[in-house]
Amino acid sequence: MKTILIFDPDPDLLEIICLALEMQGFVAIGLGNLNADLMALIKHHEPDLILLDFAYAGKFCIEWCRHIKRFYPTLPVIAISCNNNIGETYNGHGFDDCICKPFDLAHLYATADRYTNLLYQTD
Repeated sequence: MKTILIFDPDPDLLEIICLALEMQGFVAIGLGNLNADLMALIKHHEPDLILLDFAYAGKFCIEWCRHIKRFYPTLPVIAISCNNNIGETYNGHGFDDCICKPFDLAHLYATADRYTNLLYQTD
């Protein structure tokens, strides 16, 4: 099973994203805590993909992405955000892609499938 770590401060949205991904067969681990030990979570869960809400204090979110990429350069990190300019912003900070809120489930599933399957195509 493919595992996705989801970081979002909105508990309702986090629950919906986790349930939706679980319905598609993913193991979805949702976290809303900014104080989480990100690297320990990655090491423990060995995710195939990380969804990181860009609203996590902006620069803090960017720092997390850069930190992840430093130690796990092939681990896809997707920015999710309701920011109007996220499509212009995400790539310059190391994110692999972005999902704009509100999003439809088909787009969420397609993005999750695309990035989790990338790992298995190169093995």
